Amino acid sequence: MKFLELLIIFLLSLLLGCNNNSHKGHRQDMGLIEDNRLNEISGIDKSEMNKNVFWLHNDSGDSAQIFALDEKGRHLGRFKLAGIENRDWEDIAIGPGPIDGQSYIYIAEIGDNRAVYNIKYIYRFKEPVIDNSKIPYDSIIRDIAIISFNFPDGLRDAETLMIDPVRKDLIIISKREEHVGVYVLPFPQDSSSVNVPEHIAVLPMTKIVAGDISVSGNKIIVKNYENIFYWERKTGQSLRQVFLHPAAYLPYVVEPQGEAVCWSNDEQGYFTTSEEKDDTEARLYFYPLKSNLP
Repeated sequence: MKFLELLIIFLLSLLLGCNNNSHKGHRQDMGLIEDNRLNEISGIDKSEMNKNVFWLHNDSGDSAQIFALDEKGRHLGRFKLAGIENRDWEDIAIGPGPIDGQSYIYIAEIGDNRAVYNIKYIYRFKEPVIDNSKIPYDSIIRDIAIISFNFPDGLRDAETLMIDPVRKDLIIISKREEHVGVYVLPFPQDSSSVNVPEHIAVLPMTKIVAGDISVSGNKIIVKNYENIFYWERKTGQSLRQVFLHPAAYLPYVVEPQGEAVCWSNDEQGYFTTSEEKDDTEARLYFYPLKSNLP
């Protein structure tokens, strides 16, 4: 084979290799999720009370507990929720609540694979403060508000919970429809009766498993198993108005069963992690946003 032909083949192979891994160059591997108990991760969010801390939880099958990790995936502690069950926890959100200036954790008991549960639950409690001198924690959270709701249009399976930091509303996105629904529980959420969220939008996507709204409320991401979808929110826009516009796509390298995503506190990127599957251990990944905007 002539030298020129060999050179062309070599250059084409390099070009194809770059195209096949175009997103992989953006992903940063932050480290292994150290705690072996986190083997079916279904939710992650960045702490607002503690620097460089994440809160995570498992899907169904685990007890009612959340885990604190640092930005390298190292274990900082676990916190059990007293008197609460984990039937099918599917997401976690962190943001404002009843007391101004206080950060709250919201746990979404909203999974319903067979669509048989009429009432779904969201558990709200004050975000713990991590004292480095007491690591690793093994604590119990007792002061928990239970926000119950049922969907206005029938039984739904859902895996996505977000909080709008601008209005303090809770947002739930259904999972299994060909075009999923977006529902809002407006603030203040009633913890003494069953709430009925408002259906505000339909998104032309399916199998939505996680989402997050940035601390400013200006950036929104939701994901399914293959893609991360992105909306930019303008000042004064409601979420109903935001979701009228088509989503952009952000880079994502498919994980074994990636069901967790969250923004960094500075809004300059987003983190993902996955359930462990086929002997693949869960890792924490970061995608810088500046180089990734479409």
